[in-house]
Amino acid sequence: MAGLLSALPGAPGPAVADPVRSAPFGTRAAEPAQQPAPAAAVTWRPLLEKLLARRSRAYATGELSRLGTVHQPGSPVLAADRAMLRAWLRRDLTVTSTVRLIRVRLVARGHGRAVLRTVDVLHRAVAVGADGSRLRLPHDQPTARRVVLVRTDRGWRIGAVQALTG
Repeated sequence: MAGLLSALPGAPGPAVADPVRSAPFGTRAAEPAQQPAPAAAVTWRPLLEKLLARRSRAYATGELSRLGTVHQPGSPVLAADRAMLRAWLRRDLTVTSTVRLIRVRLVARGHGRAVLRTVDVLHRAVAVGADGSRLRLPHDQPTARRVVLVRTDRGWRIGAVQALTG
């Protein structure tokens, strides 16, 4: 796999193989964003699970804008994830899946950044066609990754992901 966020929920293969929205007119705009918790106060596993759940919703709904609630603005990982989702959408497919975090360990933190070492596995990945057809995607294997989280004015976001070997 090329990396947590560029490959999950899978990469398109030969056949079918892998948000902030503005308030509608007349509604109240959202309150200003809450300040994200300092690195020392964060529980990393639930935070990463929340980000990955948002990402899964983006893939399941085909809403590219939702990826902005997952990744650091302007990051290469955001661009790669948008490209991946667009590839699915060009095939009239969305993807449902769950990323199971097997292990999450804080490696380093400071200055609005946290580096985690994780092991995850993509679980129950299914490509869903516009006509409702479903194609189960290949099973994933646990993959170790280095995940960099960045504190933004909108909360913690994924800034970089690197698959680890060994």
